[in-house]
Amino acid sequence: MLTFENTATATHSGPATFPTAAAYRGEHRLPHQSQETGRDLHGEQYAGAPERTYTVYVLDAAARAQLTTPYRYLVRADGVYSHTAFHTAEAFLAWVRAYAVTLTPAPAQQHTAQAWTARPGDLATWAALTLRQLS
Repeated sequence: MLTFENTATATHSGPATFPTAAAYRGEHRLPHQSQETGRDLHGEQYAGAPERTYTVYVLDAAARAQLTTPYRYLVRADGVYSHTAFHTAEAFLAWVRAYAVTLTPAPAQQHTAQAWTARPGDLATWAALTLRQLS
């Protein structure tokens, strides 16, 4: 398991609190559920199934409207199931660098500007997992 100190923002027994730290892999801030559990959940998936590939779609405005999503970069597992998504190229590229993802051009779908097949790299090539204080 790829674990770190829990940065939970809420408890079931009291009011929500603001986190004082967040977990990052390189410049990629781990998603909320990972922060809550203290585990790099995506990293666990990638390490557990290194042969698995993902499809990345760069959505144009028409596709975002049709799918009712604000995200420009949509990552799908097995080409169908939502895996993760990013608003900006910077956030997408931080994820690519964090997990040493290899991108191979793939056929674009309707309303997609580009598409890639993404394969996360070997665990040894990933960016370091760190906790950063939030201001």
